[in-house]
Amino acid sequence: NSTLIFNVIAYGADPTGATDSTAAINAAIAAASAAIAAIHFPGFAGGADYPLYPVGAKVYFPRGTYQVAGTILVSSNAITLEGEGRMMSRLYVTSAAGTVGTPAVLFQGAPVASTGQLRKNSIRHLTLFTDNGVGYEQRRYGLVLDFVEEFQADDVALDSFGQTAILHQTVFEASYRNIVLHNCGMNQTGAGGEGVIS
Repeated sequence: NSTLIFNVIAYGADPTGATDSTAAINAAIAAASAAIAAIHFPGFAGGADYPLYPVGAKVYFPRGTYQVAGTILVSSNAITLEGEGRMMSRLYVTSAAGTVGTPAVLFQGAPVASTGQLRKNSIRHLTLFTDNGVGYEQRRYGLVLDFVEEFQADDVALDSFGQTAILHQTVFEASYRNIVLHNCGMNQTGAGGEGVIS
């Protein structure tokens, strides 16, 4: 298998964390999605609705801190969000009143039986964190999977998500390895969240 690489800095992401990089990151994801869509993937003999992915796309975060005020959305197959390591590539999740309860990172398929699942996606070598002293940020979700199959997460940390660090909404298969949750599951208002909801 081969991998196409899309560097978020090339699409305008700010590795200093001074400005919001959500739009730039989503632009890199859109470019990755378009590149994958342009490649023909043969399906299994039993059905073309379950394609193989000999080529994947990596949306790459060089070392730095990237501010995320909105939602990073992945809605295409075979895309990986990947940093240099969870201590080096960090997503600083900010918020405001209007974004309470929204995900920082969302992998989202379509609710169509056997054809809509998002497949072969992953997140690796990244930290997602909020400002522990600000209540709005704490009431966002970290990672949300919605109608997803064959998902993998490896070497990922989630820090200070008072709502929920990881939320599963119709997940058929997901595997986790080297995951660190810190200070997740209780927001400043005292309302209980959960570290992981499946």
